[in-house]
Amino acid sequence: MDKSVVPFDWMRLMLGEPPPTFLLEIVVRVLFIYVFALLMMQVMGKRGRRQMNPLEFLIVIALGSAVGDVMFYPEVPLTYAALVVALIVLIGALVARLEARFEGFGKLLESEPTVLVQAGVVMLENLRRERISRGELFSELREAGVEQLGQVRVAILELSGNVSVFRYPSEQVLEGDNIMPPLSAAAQPKRSHGAPGAPNGREA
Repeated sequence: MDKSVVPFDWMRLMLGEPPPTFLLEIVVRVLFIYVFALLMMQVMGKRGRRQMNPLEFLIVIALGSAVGDVMFYPEVPLTYAALVVALIVLIGALVARLEARFEGFGKLLESEPTVLVQAGVVMLENLRRERISRGELFSELREAGVEQLGQVRVAILELSGNVSVFRYPSEQVLEGDNIMPPLSAAAQPKRSHGAPGAPNGREA
């Protein structure tokens, strides 16, 4: 341990080594970077904010690192951070333009939607390729109101990571494996064997 560091020095713990007035500078740094980053996000456009390919995802991570450090490290000048943010956003804009102009370039960055269930049959090879377990798939299907696989005409893993489920009409439902978890017997409704409306199954 550095001998110059005094354990439990509350002034150092709470305010750090710079003078307390550096707190006001932090406020200025945060406001500056926030406004600048907001303007740069407008350059990315709606598409960039709505959906990200892997490269754009990395850009967002780098953007977060660039705007984070400058907010509270006194040795990082605002100009450095502004330059990094501008370059990151410009790279994202260049990628979007290349995708729009060259179809093959977009395919390098984005995968294709994957069919997970077709005609009530689970595509096991596709599950393995996408590293999705049957339990995760069944959970997604249940959230879509599916109780058994025969109800599913097709289930597709979208680029966003969501699963789109298209069901058969009720009159076309196939036989399929049940995907519901075991239900408690106590939760099952009790049926009366007597006349409808009669207490304890006895006629009045």
